[in-house]
Amino acid sequence: MTTTSGRQPSGAWRTTMVALGACALGACGSSEVAGPQTTAAEAAGPESSAAALAQDSRHNPNPALFPKDARPYGRSLEFWSEQWWRWIYSVPAANNPFLHPGLDSNQGQSGPVFFLVAGDRTNTVPRHRAIAVVPSSIATIYPCPDPTFVPAPGQSLFDFLISSILPAHNAVVEVDATLDGQPLTDLLSYQATSDDLTFVVGDLSLQTDFDNCITGAPQPAVASSFIFIIKPLEPGMHVLTTKVVNQAGRVFTHTQNLDVQ
Repeated sequence: MTTTSGRQPSGAWRTTMVALGACALGACGSSEVAGPQTTAAEAAGPESSAAALAQDSRHNPNPALFPKDARPYGRSLEFWSEQWWRWIYSVPAANNPFLHPGLDSNQGQSGPVFFLVAGDRTNTVPRHRAIAVVPSSIATIYPCPDPTFVPAPGQSLFDFLISSILPAHNAVVEVDATLDGQPLTDLLSYQATSDDLTFVVGDLSLQTDFDNCITGAPQPAVASSFIFIIKPLEPGMHVLTTKVVNQAGRVFTHTQNLDVQ
């Protein structure tokens, strides 16, 4: 497995290890893709959001983030991890930030959570949007051209797919980040792993440079991520850094500018 955009020789993986991310598995047949909910405080604007931040700081070690066991906008971190991948798979190759390191992540995005993509870049973030950061993630879809990439007799497709990605996910031993110079703590515990099959529809233009398993139709998928979601930031420029270390001692760092407008 390689970093950021590698795959195993079987051609069955799409990984993004160690990136500042935000993307997800685009339009799909999953019923969970229904529109997320917002709370009264979120709908009221920045004043109420600031009050919520102040209250949250008393029991949340990272008051700038949604707690790891929270359900931002009515959805779990598992859901947002899968959405991150759905979105990446849905963006055509010509303007997919995953394939273009200097490109703004603000490509075809909608909804209350803004997705960051791996790399050192400046992102234009609409105000009042939360920001999903995925320092390390791995996902796989099915089927693939490799005829050997199939479940063993009696093995469920979910068990087969999840067992293929967990070793890489579990190889991450350190996750660090700062937001505007302030350290974010205990990020290794902000994890989300699929507990059932989800579905992704990949754009066919991504077959060559991103994932040759893409068929253009809904495909079963699983994902496992280190993910945290930043609460809506005040307008202006903000700086986010991330660092990921794996068992082999490889260190991956990224710096992203967040231009909230």
